[in-house]
This record gives sequence, structure tokens and C-alpha cells, in this order.
Amino acid sequence: MGFEEVLSEVGKFGRFQKLVVFLLGTSMLLRSAHVYFQLFAAVEPPHYCQVWRDEDCSGMNITTAECESLKKELSIPSTAANDNKTVEYEQCAQYNVTGISLDTAVDLYDEADNSLEVIPCTDGWIFSENSLYPSSIIADFSLVCGSAYVMEVAQSVFFAGSLIGSPLCGLFSDMFGRRKTFLVCFLFTIVFGVALSFSSSVLMYMLLRFSLSGFIRGIGLVACVIGTEIVAPSKRLFVSNCLYIWWGFGYMLLALLAKFISRWRLLQAVITIPYIPIFIFAWFIVPESPRWLLAKRRAGEAEQVLHKIARSNRRIVSDDVIAGACKLDETAHGDGTNSAVKDLLHSPVVMTIYINMIFSCCVQSMVYYIISFTTTSLGVDPYLSFVLTGLVEIPAFLACAIFGESLGRRWANFIAMMLGGLCCCAIAFIPLGIWRLVASMTGKFCISMSLSILYTWMAELTPTPLRSSGMGFFGVSSRLGGVLTPIVLILKDVWEPLPILLIGSLSVLASIFCLCVPETKGQPLPSTIRDTEQLYICRTIIGDEDDVKVSKKEQEDKQTGYTSLDLQEKEEEI
Repeated sequence: MGFEEVLSEVGKFGRFQKLVVFLLGTSMLLRSAHVYFQLFAAVEPPHYCQVWRDEDCSGMNITTAECESLKKELSIPSTAANDNKTVEYEQCAQYNVTGISLDTAVDLYDEADNSLEVIPCTDGWIFSENSLYPSSIIADFSLVCGSAYVMEVAQSVFFAGSLIGSPLCGLFSDMFGRRKTFLVCFLFTIVFGVALSFSSSVLMYMLLRFSLSGFIRGIGLVACVIGTEIVAPSKRLFVSNCLYIWWGFGYMLLALLAKFISRWRLLQAVITIPYIPIFIFAWFIVPESPRWLLAKRRAGEAEQVLHKIARSNRRIVSDDVIAGACKLDETAHGDGTNSAVKDLLHSPVVMTIYINMIFSCCVQSMVYYIISFTTTSLGVDPYLSFVLTGLVEIPAFLACAIFGESLGRRWANFIAMMLGGLCCCAIAFIPLGIWRLVASMTGKFCISMSLSILYTWMAELTPTPLRSSGMGFFGVSSRLGGVLTPIVLILKDVWEPLPILLIGSLSVLASIFCLCVPETKGQPLPSTIRDTEQLYICRTIIGDEDDVKVSKKEQEDKQTGYTSLDLQEKEEEI
């Protein structure tokens, strides 16, 4: 009996796996809150130049609010609004009142508007306290006018943290174990997340967000790997989508919290502190991946994990069966990570698969982020519009779990990517209104479904010794898509619909390329590079209908110690 059969015997998706997936899901819930935190924390409130900071209106017998309004009227240039009923004041300019006191300005009010020079703000800004966002990073650090670009830089720095953290966490997970990497990422997320709420400067804020991003990315990456490695093949896609559904709920949770927690420092602490009890529970419950233990030739520890799963699921499996399966699977892993890395670099087939998948993930990430960051303002309450963009992901992940199993990874992904790309192309020619909103939400639905399939598909194509590292570098392509998004959006200066039309066309192209990637539905997770190559050979030479048969044959080969090609060579020699 092979490892896959034993894993089914101890419980395909029993109580133990459900508890572990629940803990992994709660970490995904808070990850999305951290990723989109800046959308609510760095909103630019109404502001104007601060003038006569040290002067008051004590001799004028007016209230403090009336005094501030008087200063504003005397020192800030204004124009009539479009409705001609209100006045719009300049936010980054003021009259040059150097050497002119407030009392003098009141006396000169009639001719001041026309005679004073207009200059940039010289003494900071006054931010409105009655705006929809009473507390903002922008207000705290005065990041307006000439410094308005800093928040865009801060968001790029955050994505850069993920770009670096993704491959590093994947590498550490393959070297030191899934469990250790997961817990370390949790610990540092708590430390940097809490420290972020005490940021005293924008530089400190960016450095902490950079570090936080890397460890948050590590949590998500390792959580997906652990989730897929402790369940049976028929449950892998379901588990992956359970985790991503938590991500969608995190979207909505952030909007709810931001609605009632107006102070960004408190909001940051609130979305970080729950990590503490989750970390404690994870320390005692989340196991090391038995597949990783076998890849590191630690069969004894893998047996202990399988026995723990069996006991928790109330399944009775003999010690000899578990020990025999672990021994066979340990032998099948060969020399471990080093030889797998060498084989990967010398395997054109696998490199072609990975380049194809990386391109698809990068394109889909650009589509995802462009739609996410351009549909948060739908002419309704901004909190409600943000909830809508997250809510559409829930049915998308459910659809992924259904169609990914019924149609297979390849065809479900092709349909989702193709429809998502066509929706983006349609958006370019649909005027603002309800139909453009429908097209945007449909595109978001399809792209969310496609990304979920791609991550599960990539995990199922990567050999166990390289799974976390492979997923880490795969995540780099996703983060690269996020980094490229602002660059693509610059193309709107050439033609307004050009960015969305371009990424829609790329999505259609990527969907066609993905038809060349082998199907993994129902297949055992590959243990070596040769297993991945065999999947490709089965699809291109033998055909899809025989994939499962060949898969079972490969499992039998592992138990006998020979592959089908080895037996064929021996027959030819005889």
C-alpha cells in the first residue's frame, strides 16, 4: 500500500485535517486585512495650508471654529465650484502673508485677494476632522501636495516585501520544515504588526510594512502547502478553496472594522492581535507535513504524524501498513532536495511548464489588482463598494471547488481565464454605469477563480522536496504582477481604455497557453522531477483518458522499486 492509500485510510479529510485547515484559514482571514489595510488607513482627507499658526482671534469676540474659517478665507485662494453655490479652496497653495499679521489682513481684506502673491504652503496643513476618514497616515505624516507620491511608494514597498519574502519563506520551508517556517512567520507578523501601529515616521512605517509583507506572504504560502499535503488527492482543491474563501471574508471584515474603527493605529493593532491566540493554537495543533518528513528521509517522524491523524480521526490503521508505506515513499524520493534542484535545471519539460504557469499567474495578478483597486468607488458608500469587491470572491472560490473537480484543473482554468479576459476587453468599450459594474464584477469573479486554480495546480505539479520553494517563486510572479500594475495604468494617458484592454488580451492569450499544462486532477502529488515529467508525457503522448491509469501504474512501480521505463529497458535487454 502506497502513501496516498495510507493517507486515505487515516482519513481523507477527517476531524484532524478540518481543525488544521480551520486554523490555517483564520490566518488567511487576517492576511487580506493587512494587504488592503492602506486603502482605508491612507485616504487623503480635505486639507488646506496652515497660516498664522500662533495667532488667535481673542480680540474679535468669535469662536475658535469661526476664527479658523476667517484665517482660511483670508489666506487661501478659492474658486467657485461647478454648482456656483459652494467655494473650493486650494489645498496646496496660499497667499504670501509673510510679515502680515492676522489683524492687518482683516483690515486689508478688500484688496488682499488681488494684490498678494500665491505661493506653496510654508507652514504645514490643516486637515479636516469632519471627513469620512477622521484619522489617516497622510494626515499624521503630512503626505500631501509635493509628498503625495510617498503613499504610492509605500504600497510598492509593501509588494516588494512580498516579492522577497515569497521565495525566501518557500526556501526555508523546504529546508527547515513547513511547521517551523509557519510558526516563525506567525511570530514575526505579530511583532511587526504591533510595532506598525506605533510608527513615528513614514520611513518607519514603510520599513515595518516591508517586513510585515514578507512574513504575511510566508504564512499564506506555507498554509497552502500544509493544507494540500495532509489531505487525500480528491480533497486538495477543496481545501485550497476553503483557505481562499477565508481571504474573501477578510476583505469584508476589514471594511466592517474600518467603518467603526476610525483611527488607523488602532485598526492596525486590531487586525494583528488576533494572531496571538491563533499562534498558540497552531503551536499545539498544526503538524509537520509527513510528505516533507519523507522527502528528508525521516520516516519515523512521518509515521508518528500519520498515527496522530488516525487517532484524531478515529481510524484504525496497523503500524505495519503505515511503516511500510512510509518506507516505500521515502525510498521513492531519492536523494532529496539537492538532486531535485539539479534535475529541475536540466529538465526542459518541467521548466516549460513552470514558465507557462508563471506567465499566467503574473497576468492574472495584474488583472486582479487592476480590477480590485479601480472598483472601490462605485458611486456608493466606499465601505460598501469594498465589501462588494470582496463578496464576489466567495462564490468564485466555491465555483472553483466545483468545476475544478468536475472539469479538471486545465479546462476550468481555461474557461475562467478566457471569460475574465473577455470581460476586461468588454470593459474598455462599456461606458460608466451599471453594465460596466456588471462586467467588472464578472471579470473579478473569473480571475479570482482562475488564481485559486493556478495555485492549487502549481502545488500539484511541484515535487515534494521543492514544493514550498516552487510555490515561493510562483508567488514572486504574482507579486511581480502587482508591481507592474501601476506601470500598466500609466498607459491610460495614451488612451483611457488601453490598460484594461491590454491585460484582458494577455489573459485570453495565457488561457490558451495553459492548455499545454498537464492535468493533475486525481493524480498523486509528485515526489520527484521525473514524476512531473511523467505527468506531461501522459497528457501529450498517451492522452487525458489514460492519465489516471498511468498514475496508478506509477504508484505500483514505486512499490516494486522500478519504473515502467526501467522494466521496458530490462525486457529489451532480455
